Amino acid sequence: MISDVNHPSLKGEDFEVLPRDYSNMTFKHIGHIGMDISPLSHWESIEGMFTTTHGEVLRFILSHKIPLEMFIRYELACRGHDENHKWVGFEKAEKIWLK
Repeated sequence: MISDVNHPSLKGEDFEVLPRDYSNMTFKHIGHIGMDISPLSHWESIEGMFTTTHGEVLRFILSHKIPLEMFIRYELACRGHDENHKWVGFEKAEKIWLK
C-alpha cells in the first residue's frame, strides 16, 4: 500500500485520492463500484460479503439493527493486531478495538 503520493519515486504518476470517510456514500456510488473495470480489492471483498449472504440474513441485520461495527471490532480484537496490522497481542488489540 502506498501511503504517500508525494514520495519521490512516484513523480509523474497519477493516483486517485481516496477519501478517509465514506459515510456520505450514495446508492449510486455503491452501484458504480460494482461496474468498475478494476475496483480496489477492498471493494470487491466488501461487495462479495454482501452479494453472497442470504437475503434473509441481510433483512435480519437491517430489521433488528444489528451493530455490524461491533462485530467487526470484536473480530479484529480476536486477531491480535493493531490498526496497521502489526501484531500487538490479544490484550492490547482488545484495548484498541473494543473502545
